[in-house]
Amino acid sequence: MSHQRQRVHATSCPHCGGRALIRTSKRVTPLVRHIYYRCENGECGHDFVAQLGILYSLRPSSCPDPTLKLPLLTAMTLQAVAAVPSITSEPPEFAAMLQELHDQEAVPKAA
Repeated sequence: MSHQRQRVHATSCPHCGGRALIRTSKRVTPLVRHIYYRCENGECGHDFVAQLGILYSLRPSSCPDPTLKLPLLTAMTLQAVAAVPSITSEPPEFAAMLQELHDQEAVPKAA
């Protein structure tokens, strides 16, 4: 009998830094979910909500939903996005990730 390990989705508590586990989540829109966390630190016990949002596509869907307005990030738009300061407090490594994706797309693919 094989035992599969269950994946635990956790983040750090913004107050004590302890592990906070997902209790539940709620779909807000097709592109946004609210994720409800609880800190495991018994002295803290902080409950908080995080937001998970889909920003853009890296590859088009084979079965797109025509009601969604989800931009496709190409090599050209990648440069434009990286050049504009974000208004959504992106992490500092976001620009580096965009540059890496751009570099991968700029390398000619072997035939």
